[in-house]
Amino acid sequence: RENSKQILGPGERTVKRGFGYTYHLAESGLKAKNREPRLIEFETREDYLRFLDREEDFAIFRNRVAQLLFRFPQLRTWITGNVGKILELEPIWDRIVVVLEFFQANPRPNLYLRELSLPVDTKFIERNARLLDALLEEILPDEAIDQEEEIFERKYGLQWVEPLIRVCFLDSALQQSCAEKFTDFGLPVRTLATVNWPVNRVLVIENLTTLVSLRDRGLRNVIGLHGHGYRVANFSVLDWLTQCEVYYWGDIDVQGFEILSLFRRKFPHTQSLLMNRNTIDRVPKASMGTGKPSRWRSEPLLREDESEAYLWARAEWRQIEQEHLPMDLVMKVLGERFG
Repeated sequence: RENSKQILGPGERTVKRGFGYTYHLAESGLKAKNREPRLIEFETREDYLRFLDREEDFAIFRNRVAQLLFRFPQLRTWITGNVGKILELEPIWDRIVVVLEFFQANPRPNLYLRELSLPVDTKFIERNARLLDALLEEILPDEAIDQEEEIFERKYGLQWVEPLIRVCFLDSALQQSCAEKFTDFGLPVRTLATVNWPVNRVLVIENLTTLVSLRDRGLRNVIGLHGHGYRVANFSVLDWLTQCEVYYWGDIDVQGFEILSLFRRKFPHTQSLLMNRNTIDRVPKASMGTGKPSRWRSEPLLREDESEAYLWARAEWRQIEQEHLPMDLVMKVLGERFG
């Protein structure tokens, strides 16, 4: 405010309007004088917030930040880098705080999630594991975190019921060479990590029905694994995949590309199948639908042809589920790769 006189130039004047803001006008033109706004000033933060109609949001933000920093001063850096999440996650912050306080008081509890004495259901922790992971890394001491683990339960000292990964041999000759009696079966994650099969091509498919429908279709020297959505995070212990050609086929929607990106964090050599613009152009419009909005903040790790399809999907949250692709198109693409 002290510099207002210096800001104004010849032909300019100040007009006071509204609740605590001032705008400066400048006159231009030789004969007909045109007045143009040059500067708007807000005298107080309260005036600015009222003008934006964000007074209530700011009060919520300020109170929440104060509460978080009072309980967890270690979160100051995280809050600075994630300001938008404070309001976005307001409906669940109280439950998040309960979980953080439990792990802070009980590091590496050696219990199953369902055994935790918390007024928060197990599925809440599972749904928000990524957020909790980021926050726990900030507030827990190093000895409470196993940085070698990517699975939330094992990373923070919880008991873990190993999920099964469905295995489907798509080539009977390969099945015989692996000395496996069954074509289609499930194995615990860490058991699957120990197999010593002579396999060099793996196809990870999001939809189980789609996976089993590919048996006995002439695909050579390839096994199929059921990705099961975001559960591909469980694949991180399958180190033998680093020695294989790995292909991922999921839905053409934002979640499908996010899952592909998640898989690539561990296996960056993963190639996608039927997840590009060429596939979109060959699908009848009647097979296209609407998916769910994305919750991700960062851009997924995609290649150029995938990025084009991702942008198509992100526009109006479009979706093409893999089971809706024409079978002749599917077999043409898979046959060229594995025939």
